[in-house]
Amino acid sequence: MKRIALLALALAVCLLSVSGLNISANASETSENNGNTNNNQYVQPTECSYENYINEYSPADYPSENITISLDRFTASGNADCSISTAAESINSLSWVGTGEVSWEFSVHNGGFYRFEMNYFSQSENNSSVSLGIDIDGEYPFAEAREVSFDRYWKNKTSIRLDKDHKNQILPEIVRYNCNMTAFAENGNVSDEPLKFYLSEGEHTLTLHGVYTDFFISSLRFCGDANKTADLYSAIRPSLEQLEDTPALIDGVSILTEAEMPKYTNSALLRPVSEPSDYAVSPSHPTNVRYNVIGTDSWNTARQTVFYEVTAPAEGYYALNIK
Repeated sequence: MKRIALLALALAVCLLSVSGLNISANASETSENNGNTNNNQYVQPTECSYENYINEYSPADYPSENITISLDRFTASGNADCSISTAAESINSLSWVGTGEVSWEFSVHNGGFYRFEMNYFSQSENNSSVSLGIDIDGEYPFAEAREVSFDRYWKNKTSIRLDKDHKNQILPEIVRYNCNMTAFAENGNVSDEPLKFYLSEGEHTLTLHGVYTDFFISSLRFCGDANKTADLYSAIRPSLEQLEDTPALIDGVSILTEAEMPKYTNSALLRPVSEPSDYAVSPSHPTNVRYNVIGTDSWNTARQTVFYEVTAPAEGYYALNIK
């Protein structure tokens, strides 16, 4: 059975360059501004920081339920130009152009901490991330909720090619990568996990304030966090038997992915880079330009991420090596 695996590499806080991904089987465990302005004046600013907000409601429950917002039951105000559309990959979505505010009412059956999740599709060619203010019942629950960013994505328009003399490689143009994406509300400056919102039992109103918009919303959810430890490696750690059941790669040859050609990234700054000083990187040439790494000084901000797509020859467990 063949599977397509999508790999994402994210930066915490460091400088990083990547030249290639080497995947082997049967391994032991290895470990621009678009002109929008914020028009959310009626919400009173809160002095509560995210840390104080979490402490105020801790220890709260982490309900198992997910709360789905009914997109078509929205109320738009201010400069928000919104309508239900099927333009985003034929998915019934809310198109949002301009700033202003959009609100929905929803019910909570079990009070506790929830994560805010949005499936969205960018329709703008500007460089700015989608930025929204998230308020619950007419106020921001914590100061950092006044502006939460959701990434737009980028890709190389073409593969890396040689010039007309077939000597030096040419850096490809970078273009927008538009597709439906799902992301939690995050802020790497205050937490390395998705932001948590405390919702009490009963009726509530969610209002999103447009800071930088021009996008489609395909779904909105508050996700229960009962299984918040499920992402830990210890929860999915394969057994020795599972590792041994993974078929060996053909002729023992590893699956090699050139890091300078990701499927897409969330930063227009993450471009292929030529590193001529190390002959061991691939590709390389003693005199001519070869783009062979990604990152270096441009990979220096939290949450900058590159995504790769690889084809696994068989279902199983593989070790990931980064050069």
